[in-house]
Amino acid sequence: QILDAVESRFRDIYLLTTPMPNPGSGTGKMLWVNKHLPQYSKRTIITQAPKSLLAGSDRLLIDDKDENVAEFVAAGGQGILVPRHWNELRGWADETLQVIENSLETL
Repeated sequence: QILDAVESRFRDIYLLTTPMPNPGSGTGKMLWVNKHLPQYSKRTIITQAPKSLLAGSDRLLIDDKDENVAEFVAAGGQGILVPRHWNELRGWADETLQVIENSLETL
């Protein structure tokens, strides 16, 4: 649903993900993308580098990690924090889609 909301507003979309620190995590992520989101199989970036390295004034990061969003914004990009029970928007975790849609509307 989050991806649907983003796709309704943007065209040039990439998945940017950091693998877990164990062997096979990156491969597992790509297998998942290929199975569930095949249209993004060539639009997925897997990196250990900070996501903020890809920030720019015309770029938006939607992420569930507070630090990733803060660093991306500090580097000149725009960011939306996905509410999850482990981040500062934990109180909104049950309203994730609505928060994302509202945030997208304010861009």
